Amino acid sequence: MRIPLTCLALVAVAAAQSGSPFLPIPNAHYPIERPRTRLGDFQAADLRGRVWRTAGLHGKVTLIDIWATSCGPCRADHPELQRFYESIRGNPKLQVLTFSWDADLQRVAAYMAAKHYTFPVILGADPAKLFANDGIPQKWLVDPDGYLDRFRLSPIGQVIAAARRMAAGWPPDGSSARGPR
Repeated sequence: MRIPLTCLALVAVAAAQSGSPFLPIPNAHYPIERPRTRLGDFQAADLRGRVWRTAGLHGKVTLIDIWATSCGPCRADHPELQRFYESIRGNPKLQVLTFSWDADLQRVAAYMAAKHYTFPVILGADPAKLFANDGIPQKWLVDPDGYLDRFRLSPIGQVIAAARRMAAGWPPDGSSARGPR
């Protein structure tokens, strides 16, 4: 079955107009604007006991990863996420925070220890209250003002690149249509 090119073009335009991060079509004359949503209030401790609060994210770009030990695609992202986390230590503009859907603290702690991962993991907080509840993996960027950008199925490398661009003051989709923030 052949799909007419006009159908594919309509799908591409619809995806671009929906604000899909998977098919960005930046246009200097008609920039794509997504509805801005703020991260909700939360307070939770990570595996090491550090307490994270929404207010504590202010002023930094925060890459948030929502995962579970039972999720193969989630686990596949972790080596690159760990390298990114190590590369930004001490960076005043970037940070990483992850939420695990796992209920078993011991299971997550054992997984992190076995893989030598040191990025922060929050358990016990319900990510569904803060983010869309439609499966994992989920990746989000929180801008320095507390607004969310979603990267649902994007490869972790693309999300990391968007985080670096956002921290540098440019839109996360890489377009220059809106210029520096």
